[in-house]
Amino acid sequence: DSASQRDTVSIQAGNYQPIGQLLVDKSLSFVGENDQMPTINLDSAALLANWDVTPNFGTNFTNLKFQSNGSSSDWTFMLRSGNYRFTNCHFYEIQSSYNIRIINSSLVVEGCEFNNSDSIVDIVTWGENEADNTVHFISNQINQSSLWIELRSSTDSLYLRNYHFQQKDVRIEVGYLALSDTYFDNCPVQILVDQGHFENNTFFSCAPASGVNLIRIEDEGEGTFLRNVFNWNNAAYALIRAASTQLFTIDHCTFASNETSLFELQGDSYGELSNSIVQTNESQNILFFNGNSSQSFFSKYNLIDFSAGGGWGQSDQTEENIIYAEPIFLDAENYDYHLTFGSPAIDTGDPESPLDPDGTRADMGAFYFHQAGSWGDAPDRLWTRTSGSTDNDSPVQIIQSPSSTDVVVLSNYRATDTQTNVIMMEKYNLD
Repeated sequence: DSASQRDTVSIQAGNYQPIGQLLVDKSLSFVGENDQMPTINLDSAALLANWDVTPNFGTNFTNLKFQSNGSSSDWTFMLRSGNYRFTNCHFYEIQSSYNIRIINSSLVVEGCEFNNSDSIVDIVTWGENEADNTVHFISNQINQSSLWIELRSSTDSLYLRNYHFQQKDVRIEVGYLALSDTYFDNCPVQILVDQGHFENNTFFSCAPASGVNLIRIEDEGEGTFLRNVFNWNNAAYALIRAASTQLFTIDHCTFASNETSLFELQGDSYGELSNSIVQTNESQNILFFNGNSSQSFFSKYNLIDFSAGGGWGQSDQTEENIIYAEPIFLDAENYDYHLTFGSPAIDTGDPESPLDPDGTRADMGAFYFHQAGSWGDAPDRLWTRTSGSTDNDSPVQIIQSPSSTDVVVLSNYRATDTQTNVIMMEKYNLD
């Protein structure tokens, strides 16, 4: 009660047992000692932000451990009409139905550790009408078996980035999701959004946590997928579903060895695939049109590999500048889908797309092939040319330094077993 607005409450190392709820109605920062994290033992509900506070006040928690004493309640934290932040905090053995409940608030959770009950919902809104919540969930350590976030209103937003989930049950329901730099490894996954942006993610050997899709776009929303990898996943219907009048666009993505259809379209939904690589197998098609015939799908500047079986699954998709060939990945057997020298996906993307970081025309797939020179400070002074061929007509590229007689010969060819792609680099001196 003696703290004033914007005060910092320093908490020394030790174990603390609050008497009743911690009611916070001011902008305060609670900071634990750096050398040893203080522990706050929770009886039931831990913190209630005053229902009558003015909007945009802020409460911060840093370097604190919140631990349950074995009792349970409906929620642990109730955060209302304000800006809240948890940094380097631990949530340990929480037994509540909901760990953090927010109402008309902004919440940042960064660098924290979660080790709670398997059945807990980690972050949830009070109800569908308590909208305009924004959550940034960044670089946290998930030691429990699941991550469950429900922000149910179409005006709620979740920003989630920088994770490696391994055998975690991940369930996300939110109005808008921005998911980036995250690796899903053998995970049950259920992502339900109205709007979503997915960038630099990998879904490996995943299956739906419930339902028939990994990712569902609902309520006339829009989904964008940029530089994602989907490999060895399975689902009852398809990996990505667009229902009703949704729009989804997939750009610079790689799909390899999945065991189900890639895209399910319902109603009047529309999908567009560009600058991507799709490698199917005998149990997989690209498209599944579910319901009426009003769906549409446009494919342009993609590399499609049907050599192991599978196909489009529909006959009325629109195609433009498609290459049907093997992509020549670096090491697909070990799930490395970078391109190698000689891949037909190099420099064959949409010429209207932004250049790759090496300044060349866009490549297809999630990973571009770097082609920068290696002599001096001005690689544009190097000259290159394609010359000759090996016995099986694979290309040879000669690169010469302008300031010496040194040359490097790069050759790319198939070994006699026809399964191995060999790249050789040899240096010669013209003298």
